[in-house]
Amino acid sequence: MTDMEYRPLGTSGVMVSAVSIGTWAIGGLDWGPVDDDESIAAIRAAIDVGMTFIDTADIYGMGHAEEIVGRAVEGRRHEVVIATKVANRWNEQGERWVDCSYDTILQAVQESLERLRTDYIDAYIIHRPDPATPIPETMRALEKLLQDGVVRAVGVSRYNRDQIEEAQGCINLHVAQYPLNILRRQEITPILPFCREHEIGMMAYAPLSKGLLTGKFDAGTTFPENDQRSSSANFQGEAFRKRLDAVERLRPIAQKYDKTLAQLAINWNLCQPGVTTALAGAKRPAQVRENAGGAGWRIGQEDLGAIEEIVAGLTDLE
Repeated sequence: MTDMEYRPLGTSGVMVSAVSIGTWAIGGLDWGPVDDDESIAAIRAAIDVGMTFIDTADIYGMGHAEEIVGRAVEGRRHEVVIATKVANRWNEQGERWVDCSYDTILQAVQESLERLRTDYIDAYIIHRPDPATPIPETMRALEKLLQDGVVRAVGVSRYNRDQIEEAQGCINLHVAQYPLNILRRQEITPILPFCREHEIGMMAYAPLSKGLLTGKFDAGTTFPENDQRSSSANFQGEAFRKRLDAVERLRPIAQKYDKTLAQLAINWNLCQPGVTTALAGAKRPAQVRENAGGAGWRIGQEDLGAIEEIVAGLTDLE
């Protein structure tokens, strides 16, 4: 077991692990090769080390990630907190589109329940705004699910400041989900103060910057075509080299705490005021066990300042 911490998810009454496991990669469509048995082993390893908060979405692998989560937690549902997301729909041709209408959400949650092999969802999150659907209509669907006991907490992801304010005016949000890491903070900066003021829990995802902050890549690293990093600006040319250099300069700070770079990056997220959990993706048990070590300790203020100096001027290009 690790020294896992547990924190309240906003005002929902749900307690979650400070490091959570993300399942986008195990969906099998956007992050290179994946093995379902290994994915199941990774989720079970997460539970074993106290990382009991599992994040998924219906669109990950077009339902496949939810199915894997359902298989992995069978017999252990009472030990975990499951968050899943809705907004992205798809068809058999692989086409995807955004739909946050009332009827669609009520239908989608039933499909997620079936794939997850459960009769309730701990946190149900709108994956992204839908320009075609008024926010009050979307929030009305979440309110219905809360009243019916289908979900225990509700939230939004990737809403801008005006949108999350409008959503909060319709319903008491419990959770928000945004990207945050040492190299990327622009999206969350205007949101965190609002969430702190309204006691909305923050799931900060991408703490490892798609693997950049693990220190496991070098200038010669390439990615398969079905891996989104193969076309990412952050993983190309001079931008990639500058980020790799910054990561190497972070290494002595991690060593000072006898931690890996990944653990340093995750703990940096947990040191940001208002962050409830650092949401780190994993495909293998070894990754899960390493990520869990990002909790249970704290980077000192002097070193937090040193990290700021190292990454000054580097901003996310996506």
